[in-house]
Amino acid sequence: MEPAEATARLHARLRRAAGLDDVSRRIRFPDGHALVKGAFVRWGAWWAVVGDVTARQAWLRAATDEEILAAGEVLPAAPVGAELIAAIRAEVAEAEAEAA
Repeated sequence: MEPAEATARLHARLRRAAGLDDVSRRIRFPDGHALVKGAFVRWGAWWAVVGDVTARQAWLRAATDEEILAAGEVLPAAPVGAELIAAIRAEVAEAEAEAA
């Protein structure tokens, strides 16, 4: 797998883990929130752009790579080669330790 493809797949996984995609999603806040329209916020494993807000709801979409870089953030890069093997081994060791 090419490094660029591995990184693109990582970004897609992080967006899914955060519950975000390119379409605005309504998030409900029963106790209210402090989000403002147009804000750029960290949302779970990814960044989000706040599209619209009401007192107890906000519409969020996944930020694009360009928006993340423009905000001065750093995009995560997928490990490749030896780094990937080391990361997999560390994950396996951690899972085995938790299971024990």
